[in-house]
Amino acid sequence: MGSEWMQTTWGDEISLEYGKRLRGYADGKGSVRVFGTNGPVGWTFKPLAPGSACRRSGGGEYNDIPGFCKSSTTQEIASHGFVLTPGRYVGAEDIEDDGIPFEEKMAELSSKLYQQMRESKKLDGVIRKNLDHLGYGE
Repeated sequence: MGSEWMQTTWGDEISLEYGKRLRGYADGKGSVRVFGTNGPVGWTFKPLAPGSACRRSGGGEYNDIPGFCKSSTTQEIASHGFVLTPGRYVGAEDIEDDGIPFEEKMAELSSKLYQQMRESKKLDGVIRKNLDHLGYGE
């Protein structure tokens, strides 16, 4: 390589991230660059995540953040047939264990769901009655 070229890896230069273009990010204002799945999408004043997220610090340090960003090798990308769908690489963020046994948690959540379904049925009746009263019944 010539002296004007620097040897680097793809992961040092970009990261694969999932995101949508967010309103107000493309107006060129702000100090934090916003990247989407197809590259830069704009600027913002507030970072999308605390800390350095997927940026490299001045010292070149980088940390993968499960569910948010990951630096992948060319070999890993080749093993996926060069498909760049972010979820294949980024994965899912770790879920903190709250210490409640699954059966207990499932029973509690199911009970709450059934309660909400009963409430929903009552509210559907009220809405139908009001629509009928307004002349929009079935």
